[in-house]
Amino acid sequence: MVVSCSGYGCTNRRQKENGIHFHRFPLKRPDVLKKWLHEIRRKNFTPNQYSYLCSEHFTPSDYLNESRPELDKKLLKDEAVPSVFKFPQHLQKKQKASRPLLQNRQKANDQNNMIHAEIVNEAGEDSSTNTMFYQSETSHQKEDKMVQCNIKTFNKKLYQNKIKILQQRLKRRNSKIKSLKDLILRIKKNVTYSDEVTQMLEENFGGFPLTLLLHEHKSKMLHKKGVRYTNAMKDFAKTLFFYSPKAYKYVRKMFTLPHPSTIRKWLSSTECEPGFLEEVFLFLKQEVSKNSWLQDCSLVHDSMSLRKQLVWEPDKGRYAGNVDFGTGENSELATEALVLMIVSLTRQFKCPIGFFYVNKINSSVLSTLISTAIIKLNEVGIQVWNVTCDGAPSNLQSFKKLGCNFETHSLNTKFTVNNANRSIEVYSIFDTCHMLKLARSSLADKQIIQSNIDILIDGQSDHSYTKNINFTSFITRGKLKIVSPAVSLILKELEKSFQLIVVMQKKLHTNVKTNILMLARKNILNKSNLFFFPNTHPINVELGSPSHEHKLFSALSESYINIRMRHYAKEVNAKEVLKNKSSLRQKLTKLILFQNV
Repeated sequence: MVVSCSGYGCTNRRQKENGIHFHRFPLKRPDVLKKWLHEIRRKNFTPNQYSYLCSEHFTPSDYLNESRPELDKKLLKDEAVPSVFKFPQHLQKKQKASRPLLQNRQKANDQNNMIHAEIVNEAGEDSSTNTMFYQSETSHQKEDKMVQCNIKTFNKKLYQNKIKILQQRLKRRNSKIKSLKDLILRIKKNVTYSDEVTQMLEENFGGFPLTLLLHEHKSKMLHKKGVRYTNAMKDFAKTLFFYSPKAYKYVRKMFTLPHPSTIRKWLSSTECEPGFLEEVFLFLKQEVSKNSWLQDCSLVHDSMSLRKQLVWEPDKGRYAGNVDFGTGENSELATEALVLMIVSLTRQFKCPIGFFYVNKINSSVLSTLISTAIIKLNEVGIQVWNVTCDGAPSNLQSFKKLGCNFETHSLNTKFTVNNANRSIEVYSIFDTCHMLKLARSSLADKQIIQSNIDILIDGQSDHSYTKNINFTSFITRGKLKIVSPAVSLILKELEKSFQLIVVMQKKLHTNVKTNILMLARKNILNKSNLFFFPNTHPINVELGSPSHEHKLFSALSESYINIRMRHYAKEVNAKEVLKNKSSLRQKLTKLILFQNV
């Protein structure tokens, strides 16, 4: 049987002539076997009873002095481990060489330089060789110095930077305290009754007023481009510019404040993404603790039309214009912006709390947004008593899903929103102005509206020529202007008189306006005295009377008759053009019919 060595790269085989001995692996001694396997460095190698290592991998100190002459073989020690191998470069152990100290190295170099210099002088070598040798030795010394230098660690640099920042902060604070103390001392020296005046300044000019005065004093000492604004000054400038740009322009003449373009840059950096505005809720939470009148509010929401388009926002690095409810973008383009706002019930205060990009929002999503807004406002201490909106179908359906009922026999405009262990009762209110517009549009479209109790509303006398006329109103409820019954009576009688004299009798002469006016006065006198006090009726008052009622009646009648006759002239001319197929110039020339009216 051929016996070969299992060492790395070893090709020795058992032969009598070569004098190489072979040793089995210590399989019965696991500790020693583990050391052998570690030294031979063979991956996935498992020795067996036929595995050997030759004697070339052991040192003479690994053998015992005794031997077995009958076998002509040396005996290994019990703890002997192979250590002689010809491994490649990546398998060899890296030996750490100890580096001599710099002082000893320098002494040795100095001695070597002296010895070499003597040898060179005795041998009579060239000066160039001596110079080159000295330069090489000097370079070695520089390298040693570079190696021996003390390297600063990262943590040490970090702590040094922190110490420097804290020192600068402490220095600025001390300088600020010193400047304030100097200001108070100068006031005490230059003003009589210094104690009382100083106390008054500290009480009346504490907080932001004192900050504003100190900022103005500091700004006058600096160049225009060197002025820096604190966070308090930035907030003051943005708030003042938001409420009134004209007021900001006026205040800027007296105090050093940033340019409006700078404020616009500051405002553009403020996050205002679609959804509920968290910064607004934080502001409301602070204001509620200061002002109790803000606790009772009304929630108003409405949609504003948008043009469908995608707009690139370079500061955010994305496109805007898709449907967005604050939780992520949608591929669908938005056509409306839904805005939610709170309005105080007792003071003139209103504030938007959120907006959303929508495309014909459905009632389910709208009801969810309304309930979420009510809960978030309740959490900051604001009680929402009612929700106001227009009469759009989606708004009506959202109220129904919240719990309202608008049927005549079971009318219920109240709904409940549950917040934790508390139930919030809220009333639904439709905008009166918008509902009146809807009623007017329905009356103009249907002409007659009949209710379940047989009350007829006749809209035949409502003509298109009156839709853009601003009649004088006599009753105002808040900001809603309506026509009083007396004015309505006057207009109806003027229309009847006009129909009788102009349309039916075709009496077109210079006194047509006076005839219409007199006929209307007569009919009004016979019907009602709603508009006039006793003995002040226009028919009983001479023309030119300074009576207020007479002047008001005359102004209203003259305006109505002029507008009505111009409209009638246009209708007549349009019919003539269609009948005779006349040109536009002929149509306009027929307006001479009423040029003297």
